[in-house]
Amino acid sequence: MDNTTVDVTPGHLFLGPVKDADENIIYEASDLTMHGVIVGMTGSGKTGLGMILLEEALLQGIPTLVIDPRATWATCS
Repeated sequence: MDNTTVDVTPGHLFLGPVKDADENIIYEASDLTMHGVIVGMTGSGKTGLGMILLEEALLQGIPTLVIDPRATWATCS
C-alpha cells in the first residue's frame, strides 16, 4: 500500500499505516475530546504521535494548543 499520499474525508485524521498490514489508521475528529494526553515509555513514539495528531488536526481546521514545558516542540515548524 502506498502511504505517501492518503485521501482522508473531512472530519477524519490519518495517523499512519498499520504495521505489517495493508490498511491505514483513520481517526474520527469527532472522537476528540476537550483535552488529551499521550503517555508512554521513553522511545515509544509519543512525540511522533503528537506531531501527527497536531498536523492532522490543523489540516482539518481544528484549533490546537500545545503546552511544552521541556521545549521539545520549540524547533518544529
